[in-house]
Amino acid sequence: MNKVKAKAVTAVLACTMAMTTLAGCGKVDGTQAALIVNGETINLGTAEFYLRYQQAQSTAMMANYGMSTESVWAQEYSGATSTSESKTYGDSLKESIRKNIVQGVILKSHAEEYDVTISDNLKEEIKKAAKETYETNKEAMDKIGTTEGDIETVLELSTYQRLMYYPMAKDVDTNVSDEEAAESTITYAKISLTKNDSETGGSETMTDDEKKAAKKLLEDLLEKVKTSSDPAKADVKSLASQLDDSIEVSEQSFTKDSQALPEAVLSEATALKDGELHDGIIETDDAYYIVRMDKVLDREATDSNKKTIIEQRRETAYNDLVEKWYKEAKIKEEGCWKKLKVSDEDGYVLKTTPVAENTTTQGTDISGTSAVSSAS
Repeated sequence: MNKVKAKAVTAVLACTMAMTTLAGCGKVDGTQAALIVNGETINLGTAEFYLRYQQAQSTAMMANYGMSTESVWAQEYSGATSTSESKTYGDSLKESIRKNIVQGVILKSHAEEYDVTISDNLKEEIKKAAKETYETNKEAMDKIGTTEGDIETVLELSTYQRLMYYPMAKDVDTNVSDEEAAESTITYAKISLTKNDSETGGSETMTDDEKKAAKKLLEDLLEKVKTSSDPAKADVKSLASQLDDSIEVSEQSFTKDSQALPEAVLSEATALKDGELHDGIIETDDAYYIVRMDKVLDREATDSNKKTIIEQRRETAYNDLVEKWYKEAKIKEEGCWKKLKVSDEDGYVLKTTPVAENTTTQGTDISGTSAVSSAS
């Protein structure tokens, strides 16, 4: 039996228990079948909860970023493709939730193959979370036809989605060579060739005289570094501050295929050895640079990149298999699902309530955890 770390599920439950009062309008019969996935029925109450929670969460996110939340869902969907039927952002949200529900049902159906299960203790936690969520949001839940049992279903499917990830990806190749993961680290100093226009609030290109002065500043900095007691370890940022605050100094790690820096900078940097300075000013269309190679093979950055590559392999393996099952699934949309709309007229908002004091997270930061994940 797969041993699930409690904190992975607790994070889901804690966020749900802290979930909010959803305010909306309309009342429906939540017992109706909405979606049938490989013979398993998802009722309307479950589908409504998935959809309205995500609608409310998306609205809250937009508000947090200072975006207008008026007339959002009727806007034309800019990410429409030939394989998507979404015409508006409301359609897109509904489509993503449909996929999320289907994936949850599919993953649950394959859980036994991967020896994944939810323990009795965790089932009790789900029940408790569902009860508290329903009671906290009773008015809204009744309006959208959602019961405690429907919320349990949402939590259960969401939990299976999380728990299946590593078992499904466990066979990926975890061997990554230094060559594949290699990261170098440089220190560079830069002066941008654009400046702020105090009158218009925009930006403008430096004059030739200003560019000449900027280049001279970097030449002076380069000389300071070269004549320091140890150029390979000289504090470039401190030396730059002695000259002018327009000089930007940064440390940058990069791979051989990196696009983090201009090609001219990377070309000169990769020709250097550990601790070596490029003897000159590198000119690009929008900035001047000086560069020092700190480590051709940065062991710490390379090892970190190895972990990133392995995780990317896991994500690919997981996503490919989930997509395969999704394409093979037999999905039937019932009439009540087809009638569901995400509109500006039928809005939902999140009003946070405190997480129960006895909820533990075992050190896990749950502030950004969503109880209902977006479809991949």
